[in-house]
Amino acid sequence: ATAVSDRARTREVNNALNSTQISTAAALALETSRAVSIETVLSGAIVTEVTRATLVEASLGAALGLETVRALAGEASVALAVVRETSRAVGIETALSTAISLEASRAIAAETLEASTSRTAERSLATATSAAATAVVQETSRALDAEGVLNASIFRETSRAQAAVVAETNRAVAVESSIASSIAAGLSTAAARNAYSELVNPGSTYTAVPFTCSPAVWSTTVGPAPGTAGCSVTLTLTGPSIIVATMTGHVQAPAITNWQYTGISINGDNDLTTDACCGMPGAAIYGPAHGYSTVWDNHRTSRTRFLANAGSVTIAARFIASVASTLTNGYALFGMVITTPLSTAGLAGTYMCSSNSWQTAINSNAATPMCTVPFYLPFASLVYSFFGGHQSQQTTAGVPTITTGTYGWIGYDGLNQGSQTAAQFANLSAAFALNGNVWEPFSSARVTTLPRGLHNATMNFFASTQSGNSFFNGGGMQGLFIPLDTSISVPQTFSCSNSSTTIIGVTSVTLCSTTITLPYRAVVWADLTASIRNSAVANSWIGAIVSFNGDIDAASLGNGVIYGAALSLSQAPAQTIGMGRTTVLNAGSYTVAVTARTNNAGGLITGLGMSGFFVRALPGI
Repeated sequence: ATAVSDRARTREVNNALNSTQISTAAALALETSRAVSIETVLSGAIVTEVTRATLVEASLGAALGLETVRALAGEASVALAVVRETSRAVGIETALSTAISLEASRAIAAETLEASTSRTAERSLATATSAAATAVVQETSRALDAEGVLNASIFRETSRAQAAVVAETNRAVAVESSIASSIAAGLSTAAARNAYSELVNPGSTYTAVPFTCSPAVWSTTVGPAPGTAGCSVTLTLTGPSIIVATMTGHVQAPAITNWQYTGISINGDNDLTTDACCGMPGAAIYGPAHGYSTVWDNHRTSRTRFLANAGSVTIAARFIASVASTLTNGYALFGMVITTPLSTAGLAGTYMCSSNSWQTAINSNAATPMCTVPFYLPFASLVYSFFGGHQSQQTTAGVPTITTGTYGWIGYDGLNQGSQTAAQFANLSAAFALNGNVWEPFSSARVTTLPRGLHNATMNFFASTQSGNSFFNGGGMQGLFIPLDTSISVPQTFSCSNSSTTIIGVTSVTLCSTTITLPYRAVVWADLTASIRNSAVANSWIGAIVSFNGDIDAASLGNGVIYGAALSLSQAPAQTIGMGRTTVLNAGSYTVAVTARTNNAGGLITGLGMSGFFVRALPGI
């Protein structure tokens, strides 16, 4: 029974298994059928999408072809437009060429007419000049008569002065030997040690106070004697002092026969009334600016003077003209008072000289010295010299010529006495002018260093050719010397130059520059001298200035805001301009630069020289 029961269970299991297998096979067949159906549907969808993609691609291809055609059509249109514009440009260029040819023909005709007119005017000028020459000869004869008397007096005074210089030089050498003996014998006391310290480096004991003034209005009207007083500065001196001052402005006379002087007075020593023109050398030694220009011309003058005692000093601008209504514009006075310690008095000083006659002819084969002054330096020193006067070039018959240029410069100890190269003249801050028979201001300033010993300074002139005569009138030289401060390791003097001819535009241009290092707060002095030629455009001017770290710039020239700039409207082929200024600067490095500009492009500037020095500022200023 158990076995039958097991077999029955076995059959049931087998039957159940067979039923399950059949059901599974049926289910598998059903799922396979569904999968085939899905695959068929997907295949249809893929075919459909491929068809759509093909159609889209075909559409894009057609669109691309259409755009390509459009692009080609646009390119063709552009090419056609270019051809049209090129044709128009060629037409315009042809029209311009025709117009230019026409204007050139007109210009040639105008030039021919102008040349004819100029020749007529020139013949008239020659007739007038001949009459003027006769008058000049008559006035010259009168002047020479007066000059003969004056020359005799001047010769006597010069001889006395030269004898006094020799005596003082010998006395200075003897005093120096005595001082040296005292130093060697007396170093044991404190007082002797202090004296020794000052005499070893007296330059370290000098201090300076700056000063400046300018008028309240841009334009100053100048009249005849007693002249016109300008701005002034009054200071209190604490002891023996050296005053150095410079003034620059621009001047216009009503007519070519009218003149004006520009000068500086120190305690009333130079009122200009003793030099009322032509043969009166009383004020010439002060180097005043003097000219007859009817266009605005640069006037620059400088002064030095040693005052031995404490007290008050007044430095003033002075002007005098032959007629009323002469004008001076934009002038300014700059300078410094250098205090000399009592214990080193005589180690610093000033000097001056002028020529023995009012007028001096300038040679072309060698330098022509106007005057020479000797001075003794107990120590290596910085030396500043300035000369001023007026010059012209003309033939002996009075007919103007512009083929002879005049150079003027300051030489020391017989050096730099002959003709120099352009670069050498620029390094010497030489003045240069080529202005025919018009008397115009002529000046130059120069700073250098010289060793201990006896030296001399000479005012030199040189004419570039012999085709005409060059003359310098009413000139004088002034100078100073101060022991160098040997306690500092940087130069106490500085300079820069530019001998190239630079075209000046309406925007500011830097012509030369140098970097200085101040070891302490100092008063700084700088002077520039250059030669210019203005544009031929009417009322053209060129102006130049000295700046310290760009504190002022030539870009502001012509606006009536910069007083004391070098500026000229002279239409001479070459004319000298110059200026000087002082400022106070703290210890540090500074760029000292010369900048210039014009109001009409085409002006030229050449032969530029700038030099300067510094002195320790008085504490508290």
